[in-house]
Amino acid sequence: MMCSTAYNHKLSCLFDRDHHFTGAIFDCDGTLLDSLHAWHDLEHAVADASKGTSVVTAADRAQLVARTVPETAAYLHHTLGFLDSSAEVEAFMDDFLIRYYAEQAKLFAGVYSFLNVCKAHGVHMAVASSSRRAYLDAGLKGAGIADFFEHIVSVDDVGLSKRDPRFFETVAHMLGTSHSETWVFDDAVYALKAAHCAGFPTVAVLGGEQKSSLISRPDETVGTLLIQGFSN
Repeated sequence: MMCSTAYNHKLSCLFDRDHHFTGAIFDCDGTLLDSLHAWHDLEHAVADASKGTSVVTAADRAQLVARTVPETAAYLHHTLGFLDSSAEVEAFMDDFLIRYYAEQAKLFAGVYSFLNVCKAHGVHMAVASSSRRAYLDAGLKGAGIADFFEHIVSVDDVGLSKRDPRFFETVAHMLGTSHSETWVFDDAVYALKAAHCAGFPTVAVLGGEQKSSLISRPDETVGTLLIQGFSN
């Protein structure tokens, strides 16, 4: 059932005969899954495991923005003295985050129904994320949506950042769909810009503060998972 907001009406038009919507590339965190508290909870787990000797501060958090898991592990070890090696920290992070994604990451409202509509219209779908493949597998399976996707792709799988237009080109090639008929759904401005540069139509799934910071205008903008304009 579709809601009656303007944003949802725009997205429902993707399925009109006038549109050629054959492929969809979805970000995971912040777009399909509400998993962004994982890193906040990880900070608490680090503090608890270290008995309060390794506490992530606001200054540390600013340093950790957009770092990879190995880079974050190295920072937590070398700067905060957490555990005996970066490798141990990385293993700690993997264990915690895989369990978090499997047990606590939840679908945003309407996602399941929207994916069902896409499937019913024969849209080829993939997940393309900066998260590790193990986290993606755990989260998507835990949320019951893994089977919707023909491909689940981490940046680690292809060796390209989502800041690189070639990342989205690679995923579309896997789907076998053209750039102009493959829509990219994401909540990260840099990813939307990269997809747009590669010729993909885009849907920005952004919250209030993010909307005001949008630099390159996407083809559609929706409030946080009103992409889902389709109620579960």
